[in-house]
Amino acid sequence: GRMTHRVAEDEIGDDEALLINPSISDLYEQRRERAKPLISRVPWTSLLVLALAGACIYLVVEVHSLRRDIPRMQRQEPPDEVDYVIVGLGSAGGVVAAELAKTGASVMVIEAGGKTQASVGGTDFMQMQYCRTCEPHVTDSNNAPEPCCSNEGSSNTDSRKMFTRADVPFYWILLAYNNGYGYEFPVPGANIARAWGGCGIHNAMIWVRGMAEDFAEWAIPGWAWEDVLPVYKALETCTTSACNPDSPSYSKADAELHGFMGPINVEDQTLKVDIGDWWYNATLAAGYAHNPDFNGEQRVNSTGYYSFNIRDGVRDSTLNAYLAPVMGRDNLYLTTYATAHRVVLHEGHAEGVEYSMDGITRIVKARKEVILTAGTLHTPQLLQLSGIGPHERLKELGIHVHKDLPGVGSNLHDHVAVNVIWESLDPITYYNPYQLWQDYGRYSYDQTGVYSSSGVLAGTFVKSSFKEHAHMNKPDFQFTLFGRNVKDRAQEPAVSVSVMLDIPLSRGELLLTSSNPYDPPKMTQVHVTEELDVDLLAWGVNEARRIKSKQPLSTKLGRELYPGNSTTTNEPMNGDELKAFIRREYEKTDHWVGTAKMGLSSDPQAVVDSQLKVFGIDNLRVADASVMPSITNGNIHASVIMIAKKAADMIIEENDG
Repeated sequence: GRMTHRVAEDEIGDDEALLINPSISDLYEQRRERAKPLISRVPWTSLLVLALAGACIYLVVEVHSLRRDIPRMQRQEPPDEVDYVIVGLGSAGGVVAAELAKTGASVMVIEAGGKTQASVGGTDFMQMQYCRTCEPHVTDSNNAPEPCCSNEGSSNTDSRKMFTRADVPFYWILLAYNNGYGYEFPVPGANIARAWGGCGIHNAMIWVRGMAEDFAEWAIPGWAWEDVLPVYKALETCTTSACNPDSPSYSKADAELHGFMGPINVEDQTLKVDIGDWWYNATLAAGYAHNPDFNGEQRVNSTGYYSFNIRDGVRDSTLNAYLAPVMGRDNLYLTTYATAHRVVLHEGHAEGVEYSMDGITRIVKARKEVILTAGTLHTPQLLQLSGIGPHERLKELGIHVHKDLPGVGSNLHDHVAVNVIWESLDPITYYNPYQLWQDYGRYSYDQTGVYSSSGVLAGTFVKSSFKEHAHMNKPDFQFTLFGRNVKDRAQEPAVSVSVMLDIPLSRGELLLTSSNPYDPPKMTQVHVTEELDVDLLAWGVNEARRIKSKQPLSTKLGRELYPGNSTTTNEPMNGDELKAFIRREYEKTDHWVGTAKMGLSSDPQAVVDSQLKVFGIDNLRVADASVMPSITNGNIHASVIMIAKKAADMIIEENDG
């Protein structure tokens, strides 16, 4: 409201009256003959109340908008029609949106979450101190080092020092496992963030590509190793030692498998601590081969250190690498807190998407295509809400069936793991609270130290002796080392090894629970439903124990904390007791894939073809992890981005080529 003051009528001209309060200017025109002050006509207390109420409403709206991350530039009406409508702004959606926008086509992305990383407008900034370089010194009886922090310059005005929780690599531990730490996980039983960047803003950033054998098993035209390798290479700028000709780890053969001009930076592990070397040396003693590059020529029965998608100490997600450079384009419209209801279909043709935003239900039409990148759990939900899926189930929910595709929602699978944890007989300095406090300040100063890493220390890819897998020339397991007790936040020093099964046989299903898009879907039992998976995991636990028995781990680590000893003996749990433990205590990895399976038209469970087009529906594609017929070896993030980039290339070639 405007500021007013007490003034006699004869002091006010017509123009001044309009300036003071346009809404009462007519009063002055009608009653100029009455020499009465303004207060006699409109009580100043009423004006004050109205002004304060208006100010409060304005502030509430502004704060609400800021809280929900709705940018000013996008408070305009969303478009009614664009060339491409994309649903989901996760790792895949960011790539597809950026690549299509660069062609000049108009693109709208419907995303149910808010902004995350600073490079794309995230405002969830961390409170950071600026730290000077100094030598720590002992300050108390517990020999705790004093953090070398200074309050000088702590105003946080330097934009280079503004980081959100999604930016800081080490924070994935809290984001992924502490109830989202501010990010919503909308599907019960799954840690998938409803936010810009999706799982790419809370994963461990381990950069492991699929293997040639994975794609040979897919057996889909256009998706052989020679087809996907150029796409993998186009994603990355490899800065690892294996790609550096001046490094002792350099291999020309390995380097030729990498890219050097891509948007995503792939670098060596920066956190090197004694524990990682203990594990590495023990695996060598156990017979595993040194591997300088898990994305190189060989992976089976090898050990070493991971590569990560991190750049200058900041998570280099597809938001940073792909989306941020095109954010200012007029032809790209990005939403926040918008929920897709259904794909609008007419006579087997995808015409657009119905969605709601700011309490208003809208439809945006797609002149060219609708692309679903909502992820393995939400893409099949949206397909079924749109009338694409198992005929009988959709009818039961009162959904009109446009296309009977029984494979929608089936084939759901995930890597599965069991943790093996031992007490450490030596202190683990990098993970104690005093060291973390100091490193927190160090990160804010120069983006180095523990917080610039994922906290993952080493890895080993293991092939079992099971005859059922003898024909497969790829690992059965991925062992990953952590310098902490991943099951307990107790401060006692401990070391954990994740024994992850890379070739799970168990499958589940994603079920629609209602026709309401706000009701989350549910998953049937996904893990350890196949006895061979349980047998393999038991073998993997014992193989981790065998590695622990080698030097230097045998003298560095003490008793086994998890799974621990048998309830009947003082020996480590084994046999049927261990298998029962595995069925009860297995760990999901949230590497969800498979619910919109890519396949040939002769496959009754296939949902999309080799061009990622939904069978029987024109102008509708899927471009995320849900299209994987079977899960790739190792962490899936790099492969999800590869699928998205390949999809974008195919769309551009077909529509604009």
